[in-house]
Amino acid sequence: MKVRTALGCSSFEELRKDARVYIDKTAFIARLLRVYDASLPYGGAAPKVSLITRPRRFGKTLLLSTLEAFFDISKDSASLFEGLEITRYRALCLNWMNQYPVIVISFRGMIKHTYSENLNEFYQNVVIPLLERNQDSLCDPELFIVYREYFDSLIRMGGLPYSERAYEELRFFLKNLLHALYSYYGKKVIVLIDEYDVPLASAQKHAFYDSMLSFMRSLLSCLKDNQELNFAVLTGCLRLSKESMFTGLNNFNCNSVYDTEYADSFGFTRQDVKYLLKLYHLEEKEELLVKWYDGYRFGKMTDMFCPWDVLSYLEEAQQDPALHPKLYWANTGSAEVLSQFIKKYYFELQGEIENLFAGGSVFAAYDEKITYNTLYDAVNNFWMLLYFTGYLTRSRADSETGEASLSLGFPNLEIREIFASLIAEVNAELYASRDLSALFKAFFSGDAYAIGHCLSELLLDTISYHDYREDFYHAFVAGLWSARYAVKSNREYGLGRPDLLYINREAKQALIIECKVAANEAELTDKARDALRQTEVKQYAAELMQKYAITRIGLAFFRKSCVAVCAKSSMGGLN
Repeated sequence: MKVRTALGCSSFEELRKDARVYIDKTAFIARLLRVYDASLPYGGAAPKVSLITRPRRFGKTLLLSTLEAFFDISKDSASLFEGLEITRYRALCLNWMNQYPVIVISFRGMIKHTYSENLNEFYQNVVIPLLERNQDSLCDPELFIVYREYFDSLIRMGGLPYSERAYEELRFFLKNLLHALYSYYGKKVIVLIDEYDVPLASAQKHAFYDSMLSFMRSLLSCLKDNQELNFAVLTGCLRLSKESMFTGLNNFNCNSVYDTEYADSFGFTRQDVKYLLKLYHLEEKEELLVKWYDGYRFGKMTDMFCPWDVLSYLEEAQQDPALHPKLYWANTGSAEVLSQFIKKYYFELQGEIENLFAGGSVFAAYDEKITYNTLYDAVNNFWMLLYFTGYLTRSRADSETGEASLSLGFPNLEIREIFASLIAEVNAELYASRDLSALFKAFFSGDAYAIGHCLSELLLDTISYHDYREDFYHAFVAGLWSARYAVKSNREYGLGRPDLLYINREAKQALIIECKVAANEAELTDKARDALRQTEVKQYAAELMQKYAITRIGLAFFRKSCVAVCAKSSMGGLN
């Protein structure tokens, strides 16, 4: 029988009601409230505001949904939590489960191109749903008339909030809603905010940063010294304390990938994955999943898996047990910020990025307080951005030291492949802006020495992957050509697939290019000849020789060196 997966579902209530696969993370609730077993090393007063940052697709939204189901006074959730870890804490459940009003906000949709569009997104998809959900408390006769008039004005607003008056009303929405719920229930309110940093990331990208920062600062100011607030939990990818969004906030706790306290609450542990593999009857896939999706280190907790990857693979592998791991994480977010960083500091970053691909590490000064409007000001911000967003993780030895200088590397094969694709895209963009006239003149004239010299010069300035596979060099040459000309790659011709084929119908000229990798520098010329011989043996030119003059080119690469061998033929025959 097929297992009912939780893939793509971030609703705790839906997962439990539909009896889908669920990995129990409810012990987080006890940790959040500082209710611990005596054996656990944490304690102290519960924080008033908790900011939790993790990479995308590590379960932040699902955990907030779990908190909503547990605390929300308008729900009856006892059956949903039956048998889960949190029920071991009987007194906690008695005093907290479904006992408090809860406000849930997600800023996920605030990615529009203008400030007014983002305010409209906030109004339509945050404010209006919250007003509809809390109608009873907002209409309560006991609520001061000034608050009832405020909420009435929001309902009447209706359209795009362009005006300054509309802006002023929206920026105090959370404060006023919090007060209304406190007045209605007579209990302090819990606030849950997802993707809190998305509006500022979007604002920086589209140049309305200062306006959005002012709005967010006003909106979240009610979290400071508010006696009507029980506690708040915010999630995102980056901590932005330099933004002064939380200036002066008392009892504030930030928990990032650097910290240990909630380390196993986000992502799957090795034990979690073993349980899932047994459930899916795919126990033999454990080491494969370790290589591809494991390796994240949160605080001192090692071997954390990305849940999205594991569940995506298991869902497909149910139908195809021979399935090779895929890059599931690649399409879950934009890498535009990373691309801009690499292009700005290309030559400065080149050696360290190549060291990462060689299996090494980079060293960076730990700094969790990244600011969007100064993001590109320092190279160290790039490494911190990669660390906090899941592209890099701490080395096993480093994760045990807690030093301010971090040793960072790729967590697994999937991230290495995703980052390699990103580098290839950046390389291709940089090729497009270069003067490649000498290279193409050499290609079109069949000047083997000049081709090898030009390609070697370009490789010296190109970030490579250090495994020097043939497909890297193929992509490298293809990127150079596609920056100027329409080329065909790995299309069937003759008895095989040439790496690259360029046809100029007007000039009646065709170029066939084949790439090989040499084991050492001394082997370069022989490998180039092998590549050229392949174009002849596999008759790549057979369909073209009657219509075009053909230049066949064999390329051989060793690290950052290239040798070319060429053979030219006039229309109708081979030389």
